[in-house]
Amino acid sequence: MDVRLVQLLASYIETASSYALARLDLAMAQPGAMLPPLLPRPSAASETVLRDEWPRSQRALEAAMKYVRDAERGHVSVDRTHAAFGWVERCIRELDQYARCIQWVLTVNDREG
Repeated sequence: MDVRLVQLLASYIETASSYALARLDLAMAQPGAMLPPLLPRPSAASETVLRDEWPRSQRALEAAMKYVRDAERGHVSVDRTHAAFGWVERCIRELDQYARCIQWVLTVNDREG
């Protein structure tokens, strides 16, 4: 497996763990707020995970990105000025960046191979 993919997937997994904590922090800080979706955390940085678990992670991340967009438009009942929301939003955006990089490396590898 390409070392870039291993590193990117490991970073994605680490940020997914931070996201889970950020989501919990948001739930505790704003009990009545609409929470972002749960994100599955890939089990390991491996080729098997990319093949078997990655599509599900991508779909869940798309739902989380929609949550952020909806919150920005005021369609979600959440206090966007609260630090807990900021943490959630940063994690989601970071996860999106890692996911885009992973997809790019996969595409490049497919073209080369």
